[in-house]
Amino acid sequence: SCEMGIIMGREFCGKGYAKSACRLVIKHAFEMLNLHRIYLGVVSENKKAIKLYDELGFVKEGIEKDMHLYNFKYYDVIRYRMLEDEYLTIQNNIQSD
Repeated sequence: SCEMGIIMGREFCGKGYAKSACRLVIKHAFEMLNLHRIYLGVVSENKKAIKLYDELGFVKEGIEKDMHLYNFKYYDVIRYRMLEDEYLTIQNNIQSD
């Protein structure tokens, strides 16, 4: 298993770099490192990241209430995961289209 995360500068947002980078990391994790599971956490206010992880096929596992403190305010963290068989299903669906 491994934990994944990505941080992008605002000037790079919306250009597809995050999606491309995540796809490469996911492919490497499952196809080269033979990992079984990738997991991550995303602050609930980060709507762009949530959309990205949903589009990539990550599965929401739960919410950690008030997990992240930033500027004197607590935020929930959404936990996601992708298992190897879920990744393979996504790849098979892409190849079938």
